[in-house]
Amino acid sequence: MRIIPAILAHSLDEFTMKVERIRPLGQLVHIDVMDGKFVDNTTWARPQEVREILKGLEFEVHLMVAEPRKVIPLWCESGASRLFFHPEADARPQEILDLPHDRCHIGLAISPNVPAESLPALLAKTHDCIVMGVQQGWSGQQLIPETLGKIRLIKAMNHRVKVTVDGGVNLKTVAAVDKAGADAAVMGSALTDADDVRAVWDSLAPFRN
Repeated sequence: MRIIPAILAHSLDEFTMKVERIRPLGQLVHIDVMDGKFVDNTTWARPQEVREILKGLEFEVHLMVAEPRKVIPLWCESGASRLFFHPEADARPQEILDLPHDRCHIGLAISPNVPAESLPALLAKTHDCIVMGVQQGWSGQQLIPETLGKIRLIKAMNHRVKVTVDGGVNLKTVAAVDKAGADAAVMGSALTDADDVRAVWDSLAPFRN
């Protein structure tokens, strides 16, 4: 399973600080973007500035925004390798998945209250999805137990889809997420806020590829 460090920041200074904490790991970085409309929280994340701060690191973006199709082109131009949006945030999500996005793959982000059974047509249009392990919007929450069954169900529905779990992943839950069949797990505050980031990263060795 791939472990992806995540950044949820409310200011430029916080964003820069968190990037420098995880930069030595040399990993793909997951950026949380919130607009205060789709979720109550907001984050600092300006596409072009993010690209400069992350220079030398590959990054992907989780769009927790009310109108994803308006900002997807900006993030694609910034150099993001993958973007994830919530289908309930757009009236015609299939159109977003059908649009060509040069050098930027578009995937689905699945909220806890969105049943996997409602998504087979959309999952058939992408190779990637995020399964939210918590109610999106805030870091540091506990993993919702039903997330594990949702991972298994999506993999059974479409074995081609790569499933990433986002939210509630820490040293206590990572083994269960791995056993459920997730291809990747996003780890935010459990990693970026740790006293010793490298020590936490090293302790994840049995679960990461």
